[in-house]
Amino acid sequence: MSHNWYPRLRVIDLREYLHRILYGDEDNPGVGRPVLIRRLFDKHCECWDGLAGTPKSNCVYCRGEGYLFTETLHTAYLAKNFPGSMSGVVPIQGQSPLQASGWLDNSRMIAYFEYDVFPDYERYLIPTKKANDKLFELKADEDGTLFYPVTRVAKWKITAIVPHQGDDGRIEYFEVGCEKESV
Repeated sequence: MSHNWYPRLRVIDLREYLHRILYGDEDNPGVGRPVLIRRLFDKHCECWDGLAGTPKSNCVYCRGEGYLFTETLHTAYLAKNFPGSMSGVVPIQGQSPLQASGWLDNSRMIAYFEYDVFPDYERYLIPTKKANDKLFELKADEDGTLFYPVTRVAKWKITAIVPHQGDDGRIEYFEVGCEKESV
């Protein structure tokens, strides 16, 4: 009689695991929230005043960003109110010297996204963009589904993106550092 004291190891598929966390499965509800990502292009909007170096705040297209952009809807896990040292995202690591030790920072957030949300993530690793992309929290119903009409409840500036890689260098998920802006 043969005993299998050491069962075959099974590698966790982090992509599948994060998908189940965000959207749920047969045993658990999902914890993902609907968010909107505004990706800014490196082209100024027509409202840009080159002499003053500022956009018009009431521009109907760029909404004061000063750059052309596109927006896409995604699902993410949003981690707020955490001490800065809990993240691998570089701009969030240090605690503000103005805060007492152990206090939480409400102006920073980490968002976790699936592996395919940022296909051009390398542009975040070497900061060459003139302006940061934005993340908008969206209003959700009591069951977590997107509320219609779509309502933006918070605006965050994306400051850093860390691709987390698994076996063979495959990207498993993205950790996104954000700083609060006004809506």
